[in-house]
Amino acid sequence: LEVSFLLDELERRNQSEWQERLNLQHVAMLGHSFGGYTALVVGGATADFANLHRHCDQDSFLANLDPALPFQCRALALESSPEIVQKLTQGLQDPRVSLVIAANPVSSTILGPQGLSKIQVPVVMIGSGYDVAAPFLPEQAYPFTWLTAPEKYLILVKGGSHIPQLTAAINRMLSPTISPEELAQDMKLLRGNAKAILLAFLEIYLNGRSEYQSYLQPFYLKTLTDPPFELSLIRS
Repeated sequence: LEVSFLLDELERRNQSEWQERLNLQHVAMLGHSFGGYTALVVGGATADFANLHRHCDQDSFLANLDPALPFQCRALALESSPEIVQKLTQGLQDPRVSLVIAANPVSSTILGPQGLSKIQVPVVMIGSGYDVAAPFLPEQAYPFTWLTAPEKYLILVKGGSHIPQLTAAINRMLSPTISPEELAQDMKLLRGNAKAILLAFLEIYLNGRSEYQSYLQPFYLKTLTDPPFELSLIRS
């Protein structure tokens, strides 16, 4: 709701202060971790409390494999506020959002297959091979298969983790011969390449520039990086 409030405020100021320079009818929503959940919901996903009960009302073995599960199970406390539950299950989509980019999202149980299938705008889901907070398989790979949006992309950052500090720590542990300076340079290169890829998505889905589609090919992403940070693009 705060995202929609912000867009409303930008629309007001766009008319009064910025001479309509902002195109607020085609907006990209980008979020990381819990922000990835927010981006998916603003893009059309809905909460599935029945799915939460299925996974949270038991001493689930999955909890040991997915550290993100207990955080999502905390949403069951909202059931004491029927109004909030109703809003989340009916949906909080903002029609101005034309593209969703969810990086390392925490969403598999609170949204589930039913909730994620509601999104019909283009979706870019990003996961990291060494993510210990929102692991790739349960939190991005499976959820990607539940998306029914006609345009969907899954990007795997091999060698990446949930946040830069963890990425650096894990790679130093796994590759003790790499110097801190080399690792910092590799991570800087990764960030630059990630920005370039996201720019291509923005040009295509916000500005309608189809010529950028050539940059969104699996082979192109593979050529951008070297170990330890390799990028893979998955479409189906």
